[in-house]
Amino acid sequence: MQRNILRHRKASQNGDWKLFQVPADVYMVRFGSRQCPPPYMILNALQFSLFIFDFIHAIGGILNVRYAGDGQVAMGSYCVAQGIIKQIGALGTALITLVSPLPRCHHV
Repeated sequence: MQRNILRHRKASQNGDWKLFQVPADVYMVRFGSRQCPPPYMILNALQFSLFIFDFIHAIGGILNVRYAGDGQVAMGSYCVAQGIIKQIGALGTALITLVSPLPRCHHV
């Protein structure tokens, strides 16, 4: 890559050149040849993220203990907070499950 940069710099005498001309160039530099992270690192990150989001969803379920102790379900800020926590956990788990079978690295 350095060889191409130096060659391009020498070819353009006016100095008006860009290293990245289109957004795909940034992608190619990062994920081009042999720049892809090892598969086990990606799987570990996905499993860890899945565990964390599932844990957040479980915390939202544990908050039901207050309603069992009170003997009634009441609308309010506690209910809204519980709903938000459960939605974050459920959405995160769904997205990680959706992303996990996708190809991890594209070689062009």
